[in-house]
Amino acid sequence: MNEEIEKTISVLCKWIQRELKNASSDQTESILPAVIEATAKLVDTTKH
Repeated sequence: MNEEIEKTISVLCKWIQRELKNASSDQTESILPAVIEATAKLVDTTKH
């Protein structure tokens, strides 16, 4: 897997984990599902 993609996935996962712990704002809560879905698709794409 491309090193740049691995770094991106890692950063996204860390951000998601932080936001899930904090759930700091309505805006964050509203975008979390989309970010999680996009990250999952990125991970899935890299496995094929």
